[in-house]
Amino acid sequence: MAAEKNPKKSRERDPEPKTAAESIALGDQYRRQGKMDEAVRYYKKAVQQDGDDPTPRMRLAEAYEDREQNAKAAEQYEKLLKKHQEFAEAHIGLADVYRRFGKHKAAILRLRRACELEPDNAFYWFRLAEACAAAGRKREAIEPATRAAMTDPEDPFYHSWLGELLLSLGEAEDAVVCLSRAIELDQTDARLYVKLAAAYCAIEQYEQAREPIERASTLSPNSDLILAMKCDILALCGADAPPTPILDSYDQEELRRWRQTAGI
Repeated sequence: MAAEKNPKKSRERDPEPKTAAESIALGDQYRRQGKMDEAVRYYKKAVQQDGDDPTPRMRLAEAYEDREQNAKAAEQYEKLLKKHQEFAEAHIGLADVYRRFGKHKAAILRLRRACELEPDNAFYWFRLAEACAAAGRKREAIEPATRAAMTDPEDPFYHSWLGELLLSLGEAEDAVVCLSRAIELDQTDARLYVKLAAAYCAIEQYEQAREPIERASTLSPNSDLILAMKCDILALCGADAPPTPILDSYDQEELRRWRQTAGI
């Protein structure tokens, strides 16, 4: 009787894509699965198949970022921008890489260029403001943060971020306006009320601070941190306050920061 063969299982392979679009689709599939080596392989193939289309090289740069190969990512973004200087998304991607290398000035220049190319993109204005703030240039961040809020006036996040920025710069009255607008758009976020209460305290309008902190407490009834803030405000108003709760170390630090922002 002839011995049975034990054939090796052949690994199924994807058919080689014939177009850049097919290569990108396979690269995207592997990227979603976290198989970054395969994703990079197919994105490189897409670049070879259609070097004039910015999408394959953009995907390749993003895949290198996913692998934390920032130098390679920067190289791909720079190559892309040599051919497609108007591709705003590539300026954003390169700015991200520059920030990881601590090149804040270069990142801000790229972000400014993206905003020039797409002035109606509120997220790009926000990214510029965020980069300015991260670089220690908070005053410079006000203009793009304002542009973000103006460009997408129905998004509470941009109003809230601008309000918090202004508050950190001692512009509490303007912060009240921004934070009040954010609350008009989203009345369910306790953090917005906490920020507004701090802004009122910063301009010594303690009675006005009571309403937002009460609202925050209602929205987060189990938060000892918000209760501690409420106790502070009630004391400033000369009103009876419950005993200040005992906070863990994290909440103690958050309370310290809030008091510093509120000027109390």
